[in-house]
Amino acid sequence: MKKRCTKHRYLLTLGVVFLVFGLGGCSGDGKDDDDKTEVPPPLGCEANVCNRNNSCLNANDRCGAGCLNCNEVGSASKGSCNVEKGICIIEECALGYHMARHGDNSIQCALNTFTECGKRGDVNIINCATILNAERGSCDAEGECVATLCKTGFHLSDGKCDANSVDTCGSVHTQCGDMFGWAEGRCDDGPPAQCVATKCRDSFCLQEGVCVDGRGNSFACGTDGGACDNCRKNEDDLKSCANGECITTGCSITECYDYAGSPSGCVNTATKCGPSCSNCQVEGAVGECKEGKCEITCNKGYHLVESVGTFTCVKDRVDACGSATNDCSRLPGWAGGHCEEGKCFATSCLQSYHLVGGVQGQCVEDTVTSCGIYDNDCARITGWAEGSCGLGQCQVSKCKSGEGYCVNDNACVKGASNVNACGIDGLACQRCTGRNEDCISGECVVVECSSTKACPPLRGWNVSCNSGKCHYVGCASGYTLQSDGTCKIACKGGLFCGVGEGCSGGAANCECSVGSNIGCSSGRVCCVSQSGTSWTYSCQMGSGTFGGVDYICP
Repeated sequence: MKKRCTKHRYLLTLGVVFLVFGLGGCSGDGKDDDDKTEVPPPLGCEANVCNRNNSCLNANDRCGAGCLNCNEVGSASKGSCNVEKGICIIEECALGYHMARHGDNSIQCALNTFTECGKRGDVNIINCATILNAERGSCDAEGECVATLCKTGFHLSDGKCDANSVDTCGSVHTQCGDMFGWAEGRCDDGPPAQCVATKCRDSFCLQEGVCVDGRGNSFACGTDGGACDNCRKNEDDLKSCANGECITTGCSITECYDYAGSPSGCVNTATKCGPSCSNCQVEGAVGECKEGKCEITCNKGYHLVESVGTFTCVKDRVDACGSATNDCSRLPGWAGGHCEEGKCFATSCLQSYHLVGGVQGQCVEDTVTSCGIYDNDCARITGWAEGSCGLGQCQVSKCKSGEGYCVNDNACVKGASNVNACGIDGLACQRCTGRNEDCISGECVVVECSSTKACPPLRGWNVSCNSGKCHYVGCASGYTLQSDGTCKIACKGGLFCGVGEGCSGGAANCECSVGSNIGCSSGRVCCVSQSGTSWTYSCQMGSGTFGGVDYICP
């Protein structure tokens, strides 16, 4: 005996229509399941096999239940599929990444950092700080360590850190033996590293590690290469230096004793200024003597260095910019740049820092509003709700709730019906990898069926019940598989209609959306009619229910 199917209703959830049958449920042709001999449909794919276009096959560009492209998965640039296990084997990572072995012995691609630096196709990871003897630096795109600031006792040399010595002392590789009056000494590690004399040549004396011309400097007097004598240490008996010896003269506290020149011996000139008899006329500068003190202005691009009454204008450099103590490489986040008019200008920053305003100048620490580069606001990521900025990249921890998003591969994706990224709670997506498992309303569900329990139909998909499991295999007639894994109707003009829509009389427009008045005239509501496995959408008069059944056309 045949019965009409009357105990049924449609549920509209996030645009997906499900048909739920009651006890004694019917098939699409209205016949009792008990009266119908079931013909076994094609089996679904195994849990670890890609199902694409109704074809069960694992390959490099379609691997596993997620149909992953092994040449692109997880920041890889080259990979292959283990067809038996349905997993991608990464063989090489993209630029800026290295291969990292995890606890389960799997290989994944990890971002290069200064402390974890490796080659694109190598699992050997090195800590650049240990290898380079560096405090700061970077790991370049090819996995090479580059130092920007060395540890104490080392200096930069072509991106590496070499040990200081008297032959190459400090970042400018000073040869200490060429220093003024130098006879013996060492390279002091600093910072900054500098040559320190312990003995000077004849006609010089030693003052605080520096060799000084001690023939006429009243503050540093001596010519035997040993320690200098201060002729002005006794204020009640002012003496002056004459050819390396302290003698009594009539010079004032601000005058130079010119033992080999002026008849009176006491002068103050631009070349013999003050008790130290300093030369204020320095190369690359404008200088004069005022009240026994040199006033010197170095030319642009140089800074003044004084050492026991001797003045020098030194060319600015990154480790001595504007002054001997202003080392640009020690500024926060500095990775590279130059010294301009006595000021440090950064052109590149270390990881977790970026240039202020996106232009050369200063490096500042990353924030979620300027991550990696200036004004890269992580909140602009579609669906972003919460997260952080790490190593110059926005890290999504939570997506907006109530909008159908979940977190997948550091992005917010729509997860209502995506088997590769399933979820709508704004948290981490799930991957529906089980046999006969599907993503329904943001949950991975294994749908069971029987002679009294029909499969929930998903519009556009071929559905069948076999061995108590629902199988959704391939698009139904009239539908086309889309790149996002959904089945849609192809209308004229190349338009594809989404869930709850259909072609309107062969026109280029999609039909109404079920359960709403979208696409319908005033007072009409979109409803659905079933004929076998076909679905027809139309606008009917009503307020959303017809004959007590939601959205079923009368």
